[in-house]
Amino acid sequence: MPDHTIFNERLESQERAVRQLQAMGYQYIPRAEAEIKRGRLSAVVFPDVMDEYMSSQSFRYKEKMKPFSESSIHAAIRDLDIPLERGLMFAGKGIYDSLLYGKSCEEELFDGDRQSFDLSYIDWENPEKNIWQVTDEFSVERQNGKYVRPDIVVFVNGIPLVVIECKKSSVDVDEGVKQNIRNWQPDYIPQLFKYVQLVIAMNSNEVKYATAGTPFEFFCKWMELGKESKNRQIDAAKRYTGESRVTEQDKAIVSLLSKERLLKLIRYYILYDNNIKKIARYQQFFGVESTMCRIKGEDGHDKRGGVIWHTQGSGKSLTMVMLTKRIIADRDTRNARFVLVCDRINLVKQLRDNFIHTGMQPS
Repeated sequence: MPDHTIFNERLESQERAVRQLQAMGYQYIPRAEAEIKRGRLSAVVFPDVMDEYMSSQSFRYKEKMKPFSESSIHAAIRDLDIPLERGLMFAGKGIYDSLLYGKSCEEELFDGDRQSFDLSYIDWENPEKNIWQVTDEFSVERQNGKYVRPDIVVFVNGIPLVVIECKKSSVDVDEGVKQNIRNWQPDYIPQLFKYVQLVIAMNSNEVKYATAGTPFEFFCKWMELGKESKNRQIDAAKRYTGESRVTEQDKAIVSLLSKERLLKLIRYYILYDNNIKKIARYQQFFGVESTMCRIKGEDGHDKRGGVIWHTQGSGKSLTMVMLTKRIIADRDTRNARFVLVCDRINLVKQLRDNFIHTGMQPS
């Protein structure tokens, strides 16, 4: 007999999500084609797509533009596959840093010289220059020969960056959260989740998100802040689904998986805090983005100061780290200097440790 639970999940949540992502500019890769691209079911990247994206890049040498060599491209693809011997967090951190900063490749030049140039895995500045794809029923082989099949996987340039578990509306979305957490365990499919930056569980009425390695209790909901932002979200969801009535799932897909937003979340709002991978809550995201608008004079105010109000335990230190990371990476903000003022000595050490644990070195 057919499994009507799976059928209902596919029709109500999974297929609807895939159609919406296609409308948002993602290319749909059927399951059979995705398996061919991977070569074997224990593999999780699309090497041919990675090659296609990186082959489009070139470097400048002596006023000439030269394409990267095949050996450099193949080395970059191979080196991104960091082994899991030291655990999910260690491998994930290495992959995340490579995604952000690219790989330095030594090229043999036409004049006989050798020099290194940076080859990128993702174009963070120009979303449209990346290759955006989505597939479903993504079977991955475990070490014991059995298979796990995440509902939806989103790829950028052949790299799996998002995993989504879909449920029908009568099933608690927390069941999808538990599935994701189970799937990144060492005896399941960590080889997929070491690449994954955004992990989502959804049904039509509720959506929760986190990143790979997040404990169950820290999966959270996304909200747009402000009437204008909420209206844009709803209008976009209506446009992409072609329906006048949209669900929480439709709105969350717009908020989290629109191309520019997804790249921004991954680039600026993921950090490793003492070997624990974390992603911003929506309050932190909008707080930092509003601060950037104020600093750059883009919010219509004639002042550059302001206040971000937090309750106790709501992530003040991490908001500071994210804002610092955001400012440093911004092309329009040069030579920024940060001064942290505390009213208690013990907080000075706590803040300093927070910055050190996330890879920064305060003086």
